[in-house]
Amino acid sequence: MPEIKLKSEGKWPAGVRGGGLSGSYANIRLTGCTLAGNAAPSGGGISSATSSFATLTRTLVVFAPEGGALHQTDTFAYTISASDIFGNAGGDWTGAVADLLGQDGNISADPLFCGYEVGDLHLDAASPCAPPVAGEVPIGAFGVGCALSAVAPPGEGDIILQGNAPNPFNPATAIRFRLPQPAPTRVTVHDVAGRLVRVLVDAPLAEGQHEIFWRGRDDRGRTAAAGTYFYRVASGARSAVGRMTLVK
Repeated sequence: MPEIKLKSEGKWPAGVRGGGLSGSYANIRLTGCTLAGNAAPSGGGISSATSSFATLTRTLVVFAPEGGALHQTDTFAYTISASDIFGNAGGDWTGAVADLLGQDGNISADPLFCGYEVGDLHLDAASPCAPPVAGEVPIGAFGVGCALSAVAPPGEGDIILQGNAPNPFNPATAIRFRLPQPAPTRVTVHDVAGRLVRVLVDAPLAEGQHEIFWRGRDDRGRTAAAGTYFYRVASGARSAVGRMTLVK
């Protein structure tokens, strides 16, 4: 089965369709694929036209920063089952595919990637795309499991993240970390699509232990939605990313 990880930077020029996949006179079949973060004015995820057909099975089309998830013309048809289409700027289950949401196992929900901001598109065990029964096949290409053991231990001179507490939290949490040396430091919060939510610190910090609070609000003072967020500590030439969960 194909495994596709398509994650684009920036956007395609006006008039271009299909940030992740585009075709004409085509019979497109995607099984167990992940299309994340692709962008185009039409069809941020997939676009095809002119006597074309697309079949999506156990496929993710998520987080297009521009364009809807799917683009279709009158001569183009989609058959979709057991798939998740979510968080696309121009819309998810819209147009000719609107009636397919809720049918044949189709959902529109945050897939809960282990680390979207750092390119880890594996699914958290709590993901709605993870199968309810062991041995069943998940939605997407990368499977279930956030392999913390695969992360190398911090080396000399690295930023040491000490987690956040409480976690999960509501309404506030303390982010704790240690810096190896004094340096200009930026601590930011991002959503699962990698979008900046809040800048907590943007100033020189001393060497040693630090504790920074996030009170669950964005840079405009609005209360953030419940869900998974990432905090990033960048100091000098080093950076580190941690994960936290806001509950209501």
